Amino acid sequence: MTSPYRTHPDLTQAQTIPFPVKPAPRQPNKLELLLTLEDEVRKQQRPTALALFLVNETQRLLDCGQGLFFRSTRRGRFRLEAASSLAGIVRDSPFTHGIEAVLAKTPNLGSCAGFRLPAGAAGEDYPFDHALWLPLKDRRGKVFAGLLLARGTGWSDSDRLIGERLAGTYGHAFRALTPPSRLRSFAPPRWLLAAVPLLAAALMFIPVPLTTLAPFEVIADDPAVVTAPFDGVIDAVTADPNSTVAKGALLFSFEATDLKAKADVALKRELVAQAKLDTGRQSAFANTDAKRDLAVAAKEYDLAKAERQYADDLLARVDVRAGQGGLLIYANRNELTGRPVSTGERVMEIADPATVVYRIDLPLDDAIAIDPGAKVRLFLEADPLDARGAVVREAGYRAAEVAGGGLAYRIIAAPDDKVQPARIGLRGTARIAGKTVSLGFFLFRRPLSKLRQYLGY
Repeated sequence: MTSPYRTHPDLTQAQTIPFPVKPAPRQPNKLELLLTLEDEVRKQQRPTALALFLVNETQRLLDCGQGLFFRSTRRGRFRLEAASSLAGIVRDSPFTHGIEAVLAKTPNLGSCAGFRLPAGAAGEDYPFDHALWLPLKDRRGKVFAGLLLARGTGWSDSDRLIGERLAGTYGHAFRALTPPSRLRSFAPPRWLLAAVPLLAAALMFIPVPLTTLAPFEVIADDPAVVTAPFDGVIDAVTADPNSTVAKGALLFSFEATDLKAKADVALKRELVAQAKLDTGRQSAFANTDAKRDLAVAAKEYDLAKAERQYADDLLARVDVRAGQGGLLIYANRNELTGRPVSTGERVMEIADPATVVYRIDLPLDDAIAIDPGAKVRLFLEADPLDARGAVVREAGYRAAEVAGGGLAYRIIAAPDDKVQPARIGLRGTARIAGKTVSLGFFLFRRPLSKLRQYLGY
């Protein structure tokens, strides 16, 4: 009986030291690997995960250098979707085009078969030239996908027999995870690929109205402007902004201290001039020289009287009143109080809220040819779902600076529908329709404009 212990060669029989020998692990045979692989296939939950599992785990049973998974298109061509040792598929790579071209030229892909890859078909440095094709079939027996195993040596009959078994298992797993209509990759027919560019080119000639978008504001139509009657400082504002005022209502008052002082001085000058004139008239009967100065005294009196009347007139206009009734429009009471103004400077507006127009500021980059009468669709920010109609009444030919910076063309549009007029001051976005152009010009107008500006012609 053989001893389970080894003897060190340098020791005698009496000095034998026992060393336990660990038995070598038993390698599983192909049947066990096949059963294990089939069990793991059934545990996959997504088609993408199953495809990656096939290309990587089939090598445990069938020794190969690389596994490639292909999905059949509806035109019958095979498209590479997964490969072992590759993180992803690059559609434009020479390897992808070459290996798909090999399958396109290979006959009898409906059965498990081994064949030799043409030299350089998958690239000059591709080291595997023997391939084994495992077709995956649907319930009607038609191939919807396939697994290509490549290695440097040929394939035996036993490898083909195992491959047929795996092909049936893999096909069943894909059918369980994928609806029948999605087993094959979508590929448009050839006639559609040729028709799409022609159809797109034909659509470019469809006539459409050239439109552009611009911000707008609701303003009064021909409001009465309340201006400053003279140079001065506003002392108090009586009427509230956006309130309805009657004709003759007090709007605001000027600081009157300086005007009262000037009126008092002017009155005293008039009295002095009148006294000189009376004295000259009395002296003129007896004194010839006094008669000559009488005309000068009369003119001085007239001048002093005119200055007094002007001072009284300014003092009488300290309180500014409404010339007509309507909606009073100005920004803020605090901004006007204490503000110095010049003669003729706009301070307020009085408008009829029932007659409004839309002021549109068209930016330079979006400018198109707009004629009076052009249609406009208006979308208020306060009511974006209810579009309003308008027509262009006038369009400025010169760009002007607008609030917030930048230049824009000023366009005035009048309402053309019977809806209730929008409140003055509301804002929104206007879509202005210009002349009719082709769809191609409509889509590429701005890129073409930028290209011409860049090229210079």
